[in-house]
Amino acid sequence: MSQDDWAKRRIICDLDTHRPGPLLLCTAGIHGNEPAGGRAVVNMADVLGSDSLLRGRFLALTGNISALSRQARCLEQDLNRTWTNDRISRLRHDPKSAATAEEVEMAALLPILHHAMNQASGEVFFLDLHSTSGPGAPFACCMEIRHHRQFMESFSIPMILGLRPRMSGTLIDYIAEFGHSAVGVEGGQNDDPATIQCHEAVIRVAMAAIGMTHSSQTVHEDQARKLLQERCTGLPRYLTVKHRYEVKEGDGFVMLPGFQNFSKIQEGQVVARDNMGDILAVEDGIMLFPRYQSGGEDGFFLAETTAI
Repeated sequence: MSQDDWAKRRIICDLDTHRPGPLLLCTAGIHGNEPAGGRAVVNMADVLGSDSLLRGRFLALTGNISALSRQARCLEQDLNRTWTNDRISRLRHDPKSAATAEEVEMAALLPILHHAMNQASGEVFFLDLHSTSGPGAPFACCMEIRHHRQFMESFSIPMILGLRPRMSGTLIDYIAEFGHSAVGVEGGQNDDPATIQCHEAVIRVAMAAIGMTHSSQTVHEDQARKLLQERCTGLPRYLTVKHRYEVKEGDGFVMLPGFQNFSKIQEGQVVARDNMGDILAVEDGIMLFPRYQSGGEDGFFLAETTAI
């Protein structure tokens, strides 16, 4: 498969050992302007193959095929905000009821996700691979760390908590409702080749953490951990989101240049502008997800370091 053929097909790879073990379920391209995750999966599938796995199954799926074809974050609505119980129930009962481009994608993904989870012979672990419009080090997100701590801590990258009150309808939240370990990983800036490397490293470390790989892979796994640790040198281990700036359609939101993930922000600092003028940080914090792209309702987030 060529580097971007994955973006045209729903199943990127399915490496099944047919031996009882964990299911590592992965999605890439939930946002159509974030190709790094899919490219990383293709690279890993080419390197590994089923024979390199000790047990279990690695299944990776493409998220928003229609948006990927246009290199757009989404076409009608953010596919990572649509996973609500009412919508899921309707689409599972009647896939033809899909009313938007993103609901069509959901209707295609849902039966594959459920079949894989239902047929799993062991524990299910979920990775949702993303990237950001602003530069910065990789980090992971989950809704509740108590369900995912051991899995998350294996990556040695900053962990972002406290998203649930400010970000609903995410795919990791939906998968976590079944009791599975579900983690979203932001590998870096959308078009930075280093982001692909980070996602490859995350996949390797995840496989090792859940016991999927042979001992012959240990050297590669150690290299992957080292890469992630080096990319995150000096960054806090855990952060909790305390503020989200919501962008309204037509408000002319523009992020000021120069911010990146983990930039330190002071209360009253001008961070963006819109049709009403300057947008000031409401408190001190650490910048996450500064929006340097068109589309999306998230202008930026502010977080603080926390102890777990």
